[in-house]
Amino acid sequence: MFEPVIDELGWSMSPSTLAEDVSANYPLNTPLIKIQVRDENPEDAATIANALGRSPRETEERIETPVDGSTSPVRLTQVEIADVPTTRSCRTSHSTWR
Repeated sequence: MFEPVIDELGWSMSPSTLAEDVSANYPLNTPLIKIQVRDENPEDAATIANALGRSPRETEERIETPVDGSTSPVRLTQVEIADVPTTRSCRTSHSTWR
């Protein structure tokens, strides 16, 4: 999930290093997955969150791959674009998938 994002952004970090700053949660009673990225640089947090939102195909395969080889019914679509946090104390940016 993280390697395509690192490649897209042209950064030289390991997937495990990037993963330390990324979390996901599933709001109750919704079909949503909310991705949160924390970084010292608010612009980088938004850039990473949006890059993750643009690359859901590999994530779909990891979430559900039918045993019989058929096409997965799971489809991830970015429904919320991450904005750059506007306050100095807030360094977390969000992207939401459905």
